[in-house]
Amino acid sequence: VKTIYDMAIKPDYVFYLELDEKKVIERINKRNYGFESETYLKNYKNAYERLGNFNLFNKIDVSGTMEETQKGIFDVINRLII
Repeated sequence: VKTIYDMAIKPDYVFYLELDEKKVIERINKRNYGFESETYLKNYKNAYERLGNFNLFNKIDVSGTMEETQKGIFDVINRLII
């Protein structure tokens, strides 16, 4: 992953919307929107977490309400542009 990442154009900002795998599955099931296994989601999350070591990621906790998530996103954006 790091080799591929090193060849790509580096973005100015990367937003990582962080949510526990169990909560992801819960939300998917509420929407009747397909299904990914918990193992797949854990592996996917672990891959992104390894990329996060490059300090480019702006993690945003999306486990709360929609309003809390929006506030978290706006807070990160405001921090970056000010």
